[in-house]
Amino acid sequence: MSISYEKLHNLLNTKGYSLYGLYKKGVITDMASRSLNAGKPVSLSHIDSLCQYFNLPIEQIVEIKLDGESDGQTNLPE
Repeated sequence: MSISYEKLHNLLNTKGYSLYGLYKKGVITDMASRSLNAGKPVSLSHIDSLCQYFNLPIEQIVEIKLDGESDGQTNLPE
């Protein structure tokens, strides 16, 4: 399982924002900005701040990619 911030990065590019700019505005912390840029996990409180700032639901900011998802497998328990 992995966390994807691709939707967040696409949103930022579309709107002309940067994670550093959001840090400077106080939306997220410097460490959260660095972690998001590196694709590392961040606290849900940071994700919530982004959702609130952009007035978007979480599924438009972050995505959980399950193991095997890229090859069409779902790995659901039987």
